[in-house]
Amino acid sequence: MSEIRYSKDLLWVKPYVDAVAEMVPLNRLTSITGYKVPIDKVEQCSALISKCAGWYRITIRNYRPDYESLGDGKFVKNGHKREYVAVILENLSHELAHLKIWEHTPDHLLLQARLLTRMARQAKKQGLKDTFNRTVYRKISKEEEEQF
Repeated sequence: MSEIRYSKDLLWVKPYVDAVAEMVPLNRLTSITGYKVPIDKVEQCSALISKCAGWYRITIRNYRPDYESLGDGKFVKNGHKREYVAVILENLSHELAHLKIWEHTPDHLLLQARLLTRMARQAKKQGLKDTFNRTVYRKISKEEEEQF
């Protein structure tokens, strides 16, 4: 199996990917990286998997623009907020399912559900109490990075 590269702010998903390693073929996956939507742009997707010369890369939105309503349909931009842990894991399970079933079929959805279930078990095993928070993941220090 090839080594999967993770962006620093998504290194925390590695145990979840490892937990589903026997369910999908990870040998052609080269990287899992995060991105944030520029504050002045409209969001087009939450995650994507791209294929180039037989190799795959997964990109997941891990920051989203934060807007505050001023009423009357007006909003002010407040920078970016981290995405919820649950949303990132859901997007990750969807993109990983494409490694085995490319098309969006009922079988793809069932595989995605099985992957997400396994990830939820991993979260419980790790002691994660609340998946709808933004503070569980953060950029990892050099010392912490070396354990992975």
